[in-house]
Amino acid sequence: MKKVEQAFFIIKPEGTPFRTKIKEYITNSGLILVRSDPMILNEQDIVSIYLDDIGSRLMAATYSHLLGREIEAGIIEGEDAIERFWNICGDKPDNLMCKEGTIRRDFGMEPLEYDGVTYFQNCIHKASKKEARAAIKWFYRKINSN
Repeated sequence: MKKVEQAFFIIKPEGTPFRTKIKEYITNSGLILVRSDPMILNEQDIVSIYLDDIGSRLMAATYSHLLGREIEAGIIEGEDAIERFWNICGDKPDNLMCKEGTIRRDFGMEPLEYDGVTYFQNCIHKASKKEARAAIKWFYRKINSN
């Protein structure tokens, strides 16, 4: 039996010009966009969201790419929302390796290098199940504190 769950996403800076189209991909898939808000992330925000990358070389590149730049964070809901959202986004960090018709393939940009680390400008962060729970709590605290 399928279960209703929530998923968390960030439209990264390179994706913000396409935010309306990206959100259409989400809603056209049958997932419900519960809420999304533009915001600027600080270091603690990034740590709260990118739990899977803490301690990795990628984390420093993530800081460099996101810190102080506008993103749009949001929550979606539906049956098996996390898995379905991952399929809509594309399953690889490199947008060129994702299937045609996915968010990353259609809106991603050329990768950047930060101190020898390749950072894929894939335009959207799709939280893992582990990250999603913590990121959703962070999101509600963030929007309620403003």
